[in-house]
Amino acid sequence: MTVVITGASSGIGRELAVRYSKIADTLYLIARRKEMLLELASELQKNGALIKIYQADVTDFENLRAICRTICEESEKIDIVIANAGVSSEHKNELYDFWEFKKIIDTNLLGIAAIFDIFAHKMINQGGGKLVAISALASFVAFPTTAAYSASKRAVNSFMDSMRLLLEPKNIKVINIQPGFIRTPLTDKNSFKMPFLMELDEASDKIYKAIEKNKKEYAFPFLFSQAAKNISRLPTFIRDAVVKKAISYEKQSRKRS
Repeated sequence: MTVVITGASSGIGRELAVRYSKIADTLYLIARRKEMLLELASELQKNGALIKIYQADVTDFENLRAICRTICEESEKIDIVIANAGVSSEHKNELYDFWEFKKIIDTNLLGIAAIFDIFAHKMINQGGGKLVAISALASFVAFPTTAAYSASKRAVNSFMDSMRLLLEPKNIKVINIQPGFIRTPLTDKNSFKMPFLMELDEASDKIYKAIEKNKKEYAFPFLFSQAAKNISRLPTFIRDAVVKKAISYEKQSRKRS
């Protein structure tokens, strides 16, 4: 089995790399931080998989796509591609900065689109495979402080819906993972209380199992995901009231702490 993971140097990507290194024949790891990739590759060699690393920023689309073409050319078959690389920004109750907004969209959405067409063509030719994207529960309910992040993840949901319907007749499984708050370097910078915060190991186990079970969509943790989905279905004026209430509660909690 051959597996490709972006954003593999830390967080969810790293934990998934650990798990797949125990069952894959070849594991391709892509990330920005070369030193962390080298350290991870050295650690995973003992698990049996052939580990190949590529340093790349997923917003450098030409370089990223060249790497993906190389992977496709040297691999007889690619079984799973996990587009995990993602960024957020500081939660600030003020108007977004355009260039920061662009960086988040480029990373979280276009970084996925930049590689999925290449790997999808490979999988069509080989007769199947799995394309996995990491979205978020933030895609269902947008807060004033998460304009770019929520927009990018909501777009990922729509993109993955389209890809699933397009590629299903080609025997390609398109899997959209929508986690809530997970303790990673990305969330460590959050100063607010994160409801239903999950430990990285537990969350990664859930993602790994969802991929193995070919879940079309997998949103978790369950109670948090149901709340987010239900809020998203409310009429706009009620949804806005719920969000404002949540913001007010969070501000009061900060004052008490």
